[in-house]
Amino acid sequence: MEQGDTSKQDRVLASQGEKANDIERAVSLFQEALIMSCNKSFKKRNATKTVEHKSVPWWTEELTLMRKRTNALRRRFQRTVNNNDLRERRKNQYHDGKLQYQAAIKREKFKSWKEYCNLSSAANPWNAVYKLASNKVKRSQPLSTLQKPD
Repeated sequence: MEQGDTSKQDRVLASQGEKANDIERAVSLFQEALIMSCNKSFKKRNATKTVEHKSVPWWTEELTLMRKRTNALRRRFQRTVNNNDLRERRKNQYHDGKLQYQAAIKREKFKSWKEYCNLSSAANPWNAVYKLASNKVKRSQPLSTLQKPD
């Protein structure tokens, strides 16, 4: 919408608000104008919340949920102070959840490593997997100094 269109709409809404005898109608017109102004002025985020991409290839949505659950169990355990029996139960729940979470991480890492190894070609046994395992991967070194021919 052009700037002139917006100003025109603002004037129309303002005049309708002044003419309104009913307070409810005036409030709804004001709310409409305010929402329209905010929509034009502010940046909008996407309505759907996207899961933050982890930097490791083996990370899954299931691990994200398990991490959140484990952290919630830990906070619940830490907040329990007055009741020793309840504290002990929550401590056990937290430790069980933590063990499951750690096992899931280990399982996903191993699964990812197996997939990576299976991608190697059978014709060349000295491919990236073996070079990576034996630390033969050369990383490019940044230039530290420049030499002149003279």
